[in-house]
Amino acid sequence: MDVFEFRDKLVNDYRDFTRSFIQPRAEDIGTFLDSEYDGGRYWPSPSDAAFVRSTGPTPDLFSH
Repeated sequence: MDVFEFRDKLVNDYRDFTRSFIQPRAEDIGTFLDSEYDGGRYWPSPSDAAFVRSTGPTPDLFSH
């Protein structure tokens, strides 16, 4: 298993775990939640620019 497969498995396992607590009865709410989960809202891509900006450049992380 490479690092990308590992990430996908981790994200899918976490998704299943978090979804186990949410069981909406209203179809519109279920559809909305599905779209939020499918869109990656709760687990951004590792290349997400917001994540990179919030942590700073990589060399700064290791200079201390």
